[in-house]
Amino acid sequence: LALPRRWYLVIYPGCAVSTARVFGAPDLTRNGSPITIARFLEQGAGNACEAVVRRLYPEVDEAIRWLAPWGTAKMTGTGSSVFLGFDSKAQAMEVASAVPERWSAFVAASVQRSPLHRVLEDS
Repeated sequence: LALPRRWYLVIYPGCAVSTARVFGAPDLTRNGSPITIARFLEQGAGNACEAVVRRLYPEVDEAIRWLAPWGTAKMTGTGSSVFLGFDSKAQAMEVASAVPERWSAFVAASVQRSPLHRVLEDS
């Protein structure tokens, strides 16, 4: 699977999310269909936990809304960090420089080949 080089701005909005609280929420969608690689490449994927986390943790919602002018941010697992991909490091760094001081942020490069794959190749 060949993936393009991307740069990701990751924001930690300063709150810890309780996975137990999220999975215990009655409004968590529990009947999502499995995601295959083919379906992911065709349609992308969502995060069933996002709506619940955004409701329970306004800081996460605020960070996602703050990133909206640059694209559709995604949440890492059950959060609380959120991220947005950019085509260039310069774009990601420019947006990172505007992140509100109350949040932590960093820019990370995507990988084109899994480090695990490299280890298996070398064995």
